[in-house]
Amino acid sequence: MKIVLLCKSDSLGGAAIVTYRLMDALCREGHDARMLVVDRRTDDPRVDLAGTPEHYRWAFYSERNWINQGLLSLRDLRRLAASGKKLVWTMHDMWCFTGICHHAYDCRGYVGSCGRCPFVRLRRRGDLSHRIWLQKRDIYAAAQIHFVAVSSWLADRARESLLLHRADVTVIPNALPVEQFAWQRTGDTSKTIVAMGAARLDDPVKGFELMIDAANYIADNAPDAASRIQLLLFGNLRNPEVLNTLRLPHRWIGAVAPDRIQSIYQGADVVLSSSHFETSGATLAEGLAAGCMPVAFDHGGQSDIIDHLQTGYLAKHPDAADLADGILWAASRRADRESLHKIAAERFGDRQVARRYIDFFNSLK
Repeated sequence: MKIVLLCKSDSLGGAAIVTYRLMDALCREGHDARMLVVDRRTDDPRVDLAGTPEHYRWAFYSERNWINQGLLSLRDLRRLAASGKKLVWTMHDMWCFTGICHHAYDCRGYVGSCGRCPFVRLRRRGDLSHRIWLQKRDIYAAAQIHFVAVSSWLADRARESLLLHRADVTVIPNALPVEQFAWQRTGDTSKTIVAMGAARLDDPVKGFELMIDAANYIADNAPDAASRIQLLLFGNLRNPEVLNTLRLPHRWIGAVAPDRIQSIYQGADVVLSSSHFETSGATLAEGLAAGCMPVAFDHGGQSDIIDHLQTGYLAKHPDAADLADGILWAASRRADRESLHKIAAERFGDRQVARRYIDFFNSLK
């Protein structure tokens, strides 16, 4: 089977990383899979460039409603659909079924036809969000596109949207090279290490303020447990001074290279996410693969990763006290790290995900 995966980059950003992993896994399953990108960072011969960087920059700056940050426009999508090729669109966020936003947060405009968008300056019925929504509606009506959501939560949001409520939406998780994650605990075990990471920890969607509230709740209400817990934070911080408000023992190590992620989770017991929304929860899946007990809010794709009170804890959003209870619950248990690793392999292993895609491709008419 010949498969072309379109993506902005082959290694820069979460979507690029998981797409590259999928390409590699598809090739290992014996298929001819390639990537087509505008920002090539590897020397992999299976990755081809779509135009020049200059063309990409011109496209991105001249027309901001481009898919994958300049790789594809709505007009290009219409032409691609007319080619007769089978099209599968993997949704990593909500953009496919909203007017213009990649995440709607608490806005429910996508259930209708958008308009009066809270993300634009002038909120009116026929604003940019509604006009783009109309373009997407016309393209979807003329094109046969099969949509894949990376989590059940994202699929449910797509199915309740007016744009995709009649579309073919299948759930297939992001591929994770679970075999690269060793589950054996390493390092100092005198403390329960709770790891939390992100490209930017204090990105508003990451709920960093809720993590601080939960940590301080533990410090104030469970001092004995707090003395045995240490937060390990990794990722950029725009305002590092915010850490001065943390009353739970903690260590911030800044941004880390991708090849260090596995060792960080190996030296941790709990993986924490305080995100307001997660479409897939990559850090939770990575932590699970390394044998960490995941704790997060039940407000997105986290429920595809965590079985509440079995393989982790799902707190009520945005209840910081419940998130604190989840941390204490996870910290009080001696997790079966090998079992957690096996669960991650069964759900997110790259070969398993590749085979699900192959079965899906073979089912398309």
